Amino acid sequence: MADGASAQRVDMARALRDAGLTAVLAFGLLLPLIGFLTITDTRNNLVLVTRWPLLFGLVAFVGIARFVFSIAIAPYLTQRRERPVAAPSAARTWMRKWFVSSPIR
Repeated sequence: MADGASAQRVDMARALRDAGLTAVLAFGLLLPLIGFLTITDTRNNLVLVTRWPLLFGLVAFVGIARFVFSIAIAPYLTQRRERPVAAPSAARTWMRKWFVSSPIR
């Protein structure tokens, strides 16, 4: 019983560290792409405008998405991968036989 519970336990520290690292990496990659915008003013000079709220919003979204993936989706995928594969049903075998053709060689 204890082995099954420990196998399904989620490592919160690892998930937070992974989400933080992903957010820092996203900040570094998105800083020149999203954080700065170049526009021309009325005298045709190039002006650098910062877009900090948009940058921080995207970085927060990326970090939260990675945290949710680490907490909810990754354990499900691991559990699904460890499940035994069921034999195909009779209907699926019939469909594969009559409607799915093999590639021409």
